[in-house]
Amino acid sequence: SFPPRRSSDLLQSEVLGVLETIRCATVTNADLIQRDDLGRLVPGAVGDLLILDGDALTDPAALWDDNRPRTVVRSGQIVVAP
Repeated sequence: SFPPRRSSDLLQSEVLGVLETIRCATVTNADLIQRDDLGRLVPGAVGDLLILDGDALTDPAALWDDNRPRTVVRSGQIVVAP
């Protein structure tokens, strides 16, 4: 597998699991700063989205591997594409 950007990313995903690590980076942080419009894919939420080439839950390298295509959508506009 491809190495993570930081060893702490790998450690966190191994300790918490990939799904919980993603939740911590999105929903949990939004809750901490009391922003219901962040960290969720629901109508009315701020619309930033990362589309990966792979399933990050079964292959966490999909998050870190710069050689794999990814698309970033920010406020409804594609800002990074393969």
